[in-house]
Amino acid sequence: MPLDIRYKIENIDTYFRKDELSTLLFYIKDINYDLATKLYFLLEKEIAFRLENHLDIGNLDAFNDMSAHFDSGDIEESIQSIANQVIPSLQNERLNIWEKYGGFDNLKNEVNNGNDWSFNLNINYDYVPEYVDYYIDMLIEIKELLQKSLDLNTPIIVSYED
Repeated sequence: MPLDIRYKIENIDTYFRKDELSTLLFYIKDINYDLATKLYFLLEKEIAFRLENHLDIGNLDAFNDMSAHFDSGDIEESIQSIANQVIPSLQNERLNIWEKYGGFDNLKNEVNNGNDWSFNLNINYDYVPEYVDYYIDMLIEIKELLQKSLDLNTPIIVSYED
């Protein structure tokens, strides 16, 4: 499993730890399952979308850098939902992320035992940030990536790094 996922589009070049992105998507899945699904595929290599939807993968190789799945409607909807639903939900949390799920070990167990597309979410290490402000900052970065992708009408490039 990669430790970091790198996202590049034009002048934006950012990294997220796989564990942290999995935690964020797991949280979003509890709020809005459809949004979490869309975000997962918009931030994942195109091959993942094709495999999940039983589409031809042609000569795509998951080990190479490649474009993320691109759907302008899903991007627009995701940007709006991040701003209007997910960030406000995080801001209203009374507990930190660990406490919300009954402690770190419980959170790790729940994230690591997903089904459908979420079986790809995982926490491999013994720590993810617990404070909601950290995840709000991640969402702001994700929103910027998606907006740039939409503005340029081009997908984000995804790389896995150790």
